[in-house]
Amino acid sequence: MNQQKPKVRNPIAMVTLHIVVICYAVYLFYTVLRDYLAGGENAPTLTTLIVGAVLLLGGAVLVGVMSYRLYQQTKQEKAAEAAAEVPEEATAEAPAVLAEADTPEEADEEAPQV
Repeated sequence: MNQQKPKVRNPIAMVTLHIVVICYAVYLFYTVLRDYLAGGENAPTLTTLIVGAVLLLGGAVLVGVMSYRLYQQTKQEKAAEAAAEVPEEATAEAPAVLAEADTPEEADEEAPQV
C-alpha cells in the first residue's frame, strides 16, 4: 500500500515551530550543563549529562533535519507550481525566438517576458 505523507497546511508556521523546539532543547541542555559545571548537592551526575546531551542535542539535530527537508520540499513544490502556471503560448514561442536569433544574446533580447 502506497501511503502519502499528509501535506502541511502552513509550512512556514511548521518551520517556525521547529526552530522554537530546537531552541528549547538547546536551552534545556544548557541548563543541565550549567548545573553540572556548578556542582553542588543537587547537581546532575555525569550520566545525566551524557544522556541529556544525547537526547536533547540529538533531538534538536533531528528536528533541524526535518525542518530543512520540509523547507526544501515546499520550495520544490512552489517551483513546480510556478512552472505549471506558465501559459502554453509563452513556452511555444520561446523555441521559435531562439531559432530565429543568430546568437544567444539576441535570443535573450527578443524572448518574450513572462
